[in-house]
Amino acid sequence: MGRDKAFLPWGDGCLWEKIAGEMEACGPVYLSLAAGTPEDFPGRERHRNYVLLRDEAEGMGPMGGICSAFDQTEEEAFFVCACDLPRMDRRYIETLMGLWSRLPEKVGYEGLFVRSGERLQPTAGIYHRRLAAALGRSLREKKCRLSSFLAACRLFYLEEEKLGDLAASLANINTPEDYSALLKVMSSEA
Repeated sequence: MGRDKAFLPWGDGCLWEKIAGEMEACGPVYLSLAAGTPEDFPGRERHRNYVLLRDEAEGMGPMGGICSAFDQTEEEAFFVCACDLPRMDRRYIETLMGLWSRLPEKVGYEGLFVRSGERLQPTAGIYHRRLAAALGRSLREKKCRLSSFLAACRLFYLEEEKLGDLAASLANINTPEDYSALLKVMSSEA
């Protein structure tokens, strides 16, 4: 992308604010800060109710943020969302959280994720604390690819086609062209 996707302009703020707003309706919001200081975080002054967590293992991508969240909070499970999913919808989050709450605890699932065929959505799913120790080991071994890590875990999968229109929540931004195309789609839907 050439710049930090979290701070791309979106609506009246930036992308991270839009996504955090969707997540806020579902529970406490923790923001992962990979580098810099809270003062460097644009928009932070408007959202003092969000908890800012500093990544303990810098440069480890989403896995570092997830591991830090488990280290710095008491939460049993988190819904994790990447900062490049501008169409994330609270209904998507509520759907996954509702399904998670109905899974039998005795089964011991370590996470819940949407998949399409063999493609997993590791940055828009639920992580349980049962993964914390293994996440820490992977980081120490510099094995930071989430999809590889999750392949060895006990996960519950929701097939993407069952999401219907909520599957649009998974549209991500990887390039300036993706960003421009999604801005056009959003303006045409307004």
